[in-house]
Amino acid sequence: MTPANKITMSRIIIAPLFFGLFQLASQQVLNVPGSVQIIVLVALLLLFIASELSDLLDGIVARRMNQVSGVGKLMDPFGDVLSRVTYFFCFYQVGIMPTYAFILILWREISMLFVRQLVQLYGQEALPARWAGKVKAVIYFITTILGLLAFLFANWPGLGYPAIVGQAAGLGSGDFDKICAFTLNRAYFQNIFLAIYTVVHSWLLPLSFLVCVIASWYSFALYLKDFLPTLKNHGTR
Repeated sequence: MTPANKITMSRIIIAPLFFGLFQLASQQVLNVPGSVQIIVLVALLLLFIASELSDLLDGIVARRMNQVSGVGKLMDPFGDVLSRVTYFFCFYQVGIMPTYAFILILWREISMLFVRQLVQLYGQEALPARWAGKVKAVIYFITTILGLLAFLFANWPGLGYPAIVGQAAGLGSGDFDKICAFTLNRAYFQNIFLAIYTVVHSWLLPLSFLVCVIASWYSFALYLKDFLPTLKNHGTR
């Protein structure tokens, strides 16, 4: 296994570790003390950073060492799908990500893996990255950061705003009047982080998930358009 593929493999290993720590941090498995909760949350953030760095480094190492391989071209998108779906499922589990966004993105990623298998079946090289796929990856990255920040704030012990955070989480992106009254009320506007949380949770995250869905399916449509001629040719034989 090449060094680049080992880096990619580390991202595949990080995904289940992230999921397990997320369960602890969200107290889905057991109620942990505050000090342990902080350690778990910090470890969760470090795992995310390590995963994203591996996604950046594996391609750089493969190109500089001239070790670009077919296996790596298959492992890299698989590692991306595994990590992204893990992040998004965790967000969906705690109510950060809406159901429609998670299902549509999951369908897209599964469909893309199927198309890649067809490409390999027909003896073609793995599909190279398109600009739309790179844009989608950036949007996924930004959305994951926003979701993780919202989760960290809502679960960080000792902030003293559990009830207020609960009220903020119940505000939808369409509740404009309620959001304004909530964020401008002096009793609640004592902490700038609370205002940031409200904006992220009620505005930026819903918009980001919508953009994720649009970008993911648009990039998939472009991949399918490029592969369709090959599919038709094999279908007529």
